[in-house]
Amino acid sequence: MVYLNIVIYAFCYMMQAPVLPKLVAELAGGEDGKVAWAKLQTAFAVSQVLGGFLAGYISDAVGPKAVLLISHAASALVYTGQAYATDMTHLYASRIPALLQHAFMGSAAYVAKSTMEADRGQGFAFLQLSYGIGMAIGPLLGGYIGETDVQLPSQVAVAGSLLACVLIILVLPSDAEFAKKTQSDTGGASLTRALAVLKKPVVLRVCAIKACTALAMGTWQTMSAVVGRDNLNFGPKYQGYLLSYASFVSMIFIAAGIVKKLETAMSAVALNASVATLMGSAFLTLPYAQAYKDTPYVLPIGSGVDINGAFVFLCACLVPVVACTTVLRSTISAQFTRTVESSQSGTMLGVDMGVSSAISLVTPTIGVFFHSRYGFEGVSGFCAAAIAAMAAVSVLVPEPQRPVKTE
Repeated sequence: MVYLNIVIYAFCYMMQAPVLPKLVAELAGGEDGKVAWAKLQTAFAVSQVLGGFLAGYISDAVGPKAVLLISHAASALVYTGQAYATDMTHLYASRIPALLQHAFMGSAAYVAKSTMEADRGQGFAFLQLSYGIGMAIGPLLGGYIGETDVQLPSQVAVAGSLLACVLIILVLPSDAEFAKKTQSDTGGASLTRALAVLKKPVVLRVCAIKACTALAMGTWQTMSAVVGRDNLNFGPKYQGYLLSYASFVSMIFIAAGIVKKLETAMSAVALNASVATLMGSAFLTLPYAQAYKDTPYVLPIGSGVDINGAFVFLCACLVPVVACTTVLRSTISAQFTRTVESSQSGTMLGVDMGVSSAISLVTPTIGVFFHSRYGFEGVSGFCAAAIAAMAAVSVLVPEPQRPVKTE
């Protein structure tokens, strides 16, 4: 049920993603569309960064089921506000409930509290696989129906979120039963202990790695829709295709067990450096897609079937970006939970999400700045520089030794 919950969560969230840039453009009026988009993304990030730490604490103090139920209820409120927004003020207000929209973190807490350390990275990878299934279906359907009605995808997402709430109540065991089954200590959670873990050098190092990674991923994710619209002539349909394609690549990568194999074969430092090299190189190739935006690519299957040439080029270049993103998300989350005892894993996942959300406060502004000044090349260049900084931190800052546990 935990994995099904993520499928539904991703389906609902990604269903409205392809139409959101179009909705913003319609509601922005005389305001610059890129500026309005950046403001909306920042409003969402503010809610997420404030709620991430709170959700992590709730997971440790109460249990992950409470986090999941609250998250899907909050999602229903977000999508309801978006579906019936008549201006940008209403759309900004719809992001307030996103404070508690942390279903992925709640599911990750289930994994962290019920798996051994050695299997945790692969467990998080399977969560990404579940997210990828929803992400593959959601944008395709949302982009298709959003061509004619930009509000219908959000209305469907509301129904999906409410369905998830019912399933969670009926199927998942209570938090008390889960704690007893996994022998996890929820009663030991406290706000003082939650804040104390942030002072540990090993945690600060992982936070720095996460921050640099989030700068690269967040800037690209924020600006990919804008770049697609302004530089590559992508409408909602192609935006949906691109999101679904990325999820399919990620699912294939996870299903092949690559994350587990890489974690076993390489140290964390070597893995981060290798991934950063490949990912940074791929980022720098993305702008060359602009040369093919007016060149249709004829598919080898069926006569007369062609698609945007820039889309084909971008799909090829995004394979290493998506693959490396999949590895980093799984391994960094696992690194966070390994820095503390199991009873505080929810808190650390909250820190993980909180760092991403905090960085998301600035990535829309950064992305708009580089896009306005330097175009597509500016956005991809910044992403490559940020991921290079992650490798530098990983290689140059030694990992502090964790104290040996005693019985």
